[in-house]
Amino acid sequence: MKKYFLIFSIISMLGISCSDESLETTNMRVNHFQQTVTGEGQTLVYLVQEGSDIGTEKWNNFYSNIDGFEYELGYVYDLIVEKQTIKNPPADGSSINYVLIEIISKEKIADSISFEVFLKSTKRSNPPSFVTGNKVSGFKILNTIEIDCSDLCDQMVQMLETENELSGLFNHTETGAIKLIELKIE
Repeated sequence: MKKYFLIFSIISMLGISCSDESLETTNMRVNHFQQTVTGEGQTLVYLVQEGSDIGTEKWNNFYSNIDGFEYELGYVYDLIVEKQTIKNPPADGSSINYVLIEIISKEKIADSISFEVFLKSTKRSNPPSFVTGNKVSGFKILNTIEIDCSDLCDQMVQMLETENELSGLFNHTETGAIKLIELKIE
């Protein structure tokens, strides 16, 4: 019995060392806001830069999570993450698992910096609107990010009822909500 246990232990250790070959450490920058997208359903994604793209204007949609990373809206993060290859990923899942190693920096973005978020998509999205709630309960993006639409609420509701794609230009607020400053028909 001890002989089989020893053989099993050696095989297990070899398996662990083989899986280490599928590890890669990389630098990643996470933007100060999330974007709405439609794939299998509606969701919010991080906007990221990785490797040589860091510091450029190129931001990519990031559909995965980063284990150990607690994102806070309104901050740009520079991270070191470990990319672990998943040998048998689920059919609808990523083949890479991301794990936070270190937060290099966390920089608060000025509330005056504006950014664009898609509010309605007519491409494969049902329902087409990413905006949830109403004037009484308040508006949110996918029941997650609070929208302060103040004097643009009525206009936003009307524009969401059209057949056009719609995005909003926003600023961060001190309360963690995002303030709608302009609506844009696509």
